[in-house]
Amino acid sequence: MNNHIEVIDIDFNDSITAAVEYMSTSPDQIQIHVEPVHRFAEGLYSREFTMPAGSNWVSRVHKHENFAFIIKGSCTVVSENGATYYEAPQLIKTLAGTQRFLKIHEECTWVTVHAIPPEVGHDIDQIEEYCACFTMAEYEQNLIAEQGKLT
Repeated sequence: MNNHIEVIDIDFNDSITAAVEYMSTSPDQIQIHVEPVHRFAEGLYSREFTMPAGSNWVSRVHKHENFAFIIKGSCTVVSENGATYYEAPQLIKTLAGTQRFLKIHEECTWVTVHAIPPEVGHDIDQIEEYCACFTMAEYEQNLIAEQGKLT
């Protein structure tokens, strides 16, 4: 079992902004939709994606810590911490506020596991709203709103 991890340099300066720009200006990029597999256990929600080799992905901004498992394949993950090459199997802790760019080298199965409060239930739209947002500005607004609830 090979679980290779290698921190690498990439030519778009290790930034999400540059990665998004790369994707939007690359003429060979095709929009792909992969329907996730949803699973539930008491207080937990997981979503599984299988992403085709050669594809590129930008994640949403995660609102809460969670775990990501790379079950098969290989990819380069770019975040605010730089770029890392992963080969399955891997376990990655995702911190709140994380957004990632993924470059898939070999077909890659990626599973995230999220703690979900009972009031969120099993409604996928509510779960997605609870777990993630689309931009860092939305994430920061969410933090301010959450802090307001605590005071």
